[in-house]
Amino acid sequence: MSIREKENDIIVVYIGFWVYRNNRVMKYIERMLEPYIKDVSEEIYLSSMSSDIPSILEEFSNKKKTYIIYADRLSFPLVGKILATINSDTITASKKTIYPSLSEYSDTAYFKYKINRAIFNVVGVNIFDELPSIQIDSEDYGYLHIFTEEEHTEETLLRLSASDGICGCMAYTPTWFKCLLSSPLPITPSSFPKGKKLKTKNIFKSIIDYFTSIDKKLSIAESCTGGLIASKLTSVSGASAIIEGSFVTYSNRIKSEWLGVKEDTLKNYGAVSSQCVEEMVKGAKNRSGADIAIAVSGIAGPTGAVEGKPVGTVFIALLNGDDLFVDKCFFKGDRVSVQEQTLYRAIEMLIRSEKGFFDFF
Repeated sequence: MSIREKENDIIVVYIGFWVYRNNRVMKYIERMLEPYIKDVSEEIYLSSMSSDIPSILEEFSNKKKTYIIYADRLSFPLVGKILATINSDTITASKKTIYPSLSEYSDTAYFKYKINRAIFNVVGVNIFDELPSIQIDSEDYGYLHIFTEEEHTEETLLRLSASDGICGCMAYTPTWFKCLLSSPLPITPSSFPKGKKLKTKNIFKSIIDYFTSIDKKLSIAESCTGGLIASKLTSVSGASAIIEGSFVTYSNRIKSEWLGVKEDTLKNYGAVSSQCVEEMVKGAKNRSGADIAIAVSGIAGPTGAVEGKPVGTVFIALLNGDDLFVDKCFFKGDRVSVQEQTLYRAIEMLIRSEKGFFDFF
């Protein structure tokens, strides 16, 4: 069995011509799938007029997999009828639709249904409506976050992934800032490296929960990430309990006017420097009144490199109370990759700055 060939992976099915050709709908679906995206092994597109839908669904029902089916409103009741027939079930009618009687969860545009070892999450898609949330509650879809100063090879990280309901590993080290891997290999406590570990489905939710519990506020000043750090944190419900504000200070003028970065600092050291992010983080903390502040500035690429500062050079500063931490990083990859690595390195620094974080979970 290869790394990706897990029998409990996810297959996403789109039924209906316009469902997968409408950009707004697809962007919404992408956001819904984000927590599970590393476990999606296949995407299938079917016409709502396809005569193969019954046979395909029957084949699905004999496999131990999770299926997420996005169907247009004409196909949604059809899928319910077919699944009920396969399972020798009856149909329940609501005011707006029908669904199998043995559904675990159902509303007007969604139902969750088990047949044998298969789990079906069926979502009715209407271009004018918001999509309902899918109910994937299994602990199979979580990540193990490892915070350690040691360097590891990919082989080592593979051993640290799927076990005890964990299907992926996110490792934070000086050389592996974000490593999403899946593995069927079992692990034991003795195979963990020295360092801190956290099992969670959403690292950003864990951060929100922790800092809410200790009543600490956070502000962020971003340049090269353009608001990515704040966006990821505020994507979680409850973020308002800890996020005071966010500054996207892309130009030197705005860094000076909004955060108080000195013109001499920018002239002598440049925006991509430890001196600049130190003044950025102090300005963000002072002007927001937050307990903690994060600041980042760097060269995400593909252009912008200068002598001594290649593409991927990023400075990150964190100020927690009076404790200041500044890190100089060199990331490899394209623009998006550099921005994402900056995000996760900043998150690592935030967690490391709080000694009680791991004791909370």
